[in-house]
Amino acid sequence: HPRRNLGDMKSLEGSIRTNGLLEPLTVCKSDDGVTYMVIDGPRRLTVIADFGWKAVPCIVLESMPLGEIAHFAFEKNMERKSLSPIEIALHLKSMQDKYGYSQRDLETLGYGSLAQISQKISLLNLPKLVQERIEKCELTTAHGIQLVKLPKTKQQEKMAERAVENEWTAKKLGIHIKRFLDKGKKPADDKVKIPEGDVPG
Repeated sequence: HPRRNLGDMKSLEGSIRTNGLLEPLTVCKSDDGVTYMVIDGPRRLTVIADFGWKAVPCIVLESMPLGEIAHFAFEKNMERKSLSPIEIALHLKSMQDKYGYSQRDLETLGYGSLAQISQKISLLNLPKLVQERIEKCELTTAHGIQLVKLPKTKQQEKMAERAVENEWTAKKLGIHIKRFLDKGKKPADDKVKIPEGDVPG
């Protein structure tokens, strides 16, 4: 399942306690034919398990490849806009590494253009501290894409900190990063300096 953080459960607990389960879980039969995997509704399942429910209404799907299950779960979460940019990046990486999808396959499935997919996955190259800022919504995906341009972890962390403290937009951050990188690219002065006075020979 693409969600790593279940978030604040209090409002969901209150809703289920007051109104019951308004939307059934979606599950899929595991390969053993006995157990089921929750594709959509892990937060609801966590709440009703805490309530001590012994049964729950479910939409049961036939067994299907794990890659298709992962994609289905992702689409359901995106309908609710409940995934962070880092969770999206991890899902895309998982679709590639675990289930063998190419970026072209992911483009066909509707994950965006090849460039967008590559940029989203690139967020995983950022240090953990910066990824956490993105997950907390202190920084956006666009900020992260700019920060990836910096070659060193400490540079990324420091520039991310400055962006948050100064409330920079992604565009403003990009300008500062370009200035920083340009400073390190100043060409050496290759001109030969001729000393004053008589030159021997």
